[in-house]
Amino acid sequence: MENVFSKSGRIAYAIGMLVFGVAHFAKAADFAALVPIAGGVYWVYFTGFCLIAAAIAIITKKQIALASLLLGIMLLGFEPLVHGPAMFSANAAEAANGTAHTFKTLSLAGAAFFFYGNYKD
Repeated sequence: MENVFSKSGRIAYAIGMLVFGVAHFAKAADFAALVPIAGGVYWVYFTGFCLIAAAIAIITKKQIALASLLLGIMLLGFEPLVHGPAMFSANAAEAANGTAHTFKTLSLAGAAFFFYGNYKD
């Protein structure tokens, strides 16, 4: 049985992923400018879909382990491609922003792996 704090944390995390997913659709052009590989807007929509799907799985606890594992892997994949390079920008504000995004994303990935570990059986 899930206690109120665990359930609240799980739901809050999922709501965050849902909001990030919706933002990828709402601001696709803005996000596409950050994608360093071909097909930028396609990857933005795909990422938004994955975030929303993971949020639904985490909220409903249907395939939560698989969704959390894949979410964590996806989030870690962003670091060398999107957020990580900004950490080394010559522009101090851009470097600070890149550092903040990197550690935020690492924290979100860590939480996803935590869910995987707790719901894999």
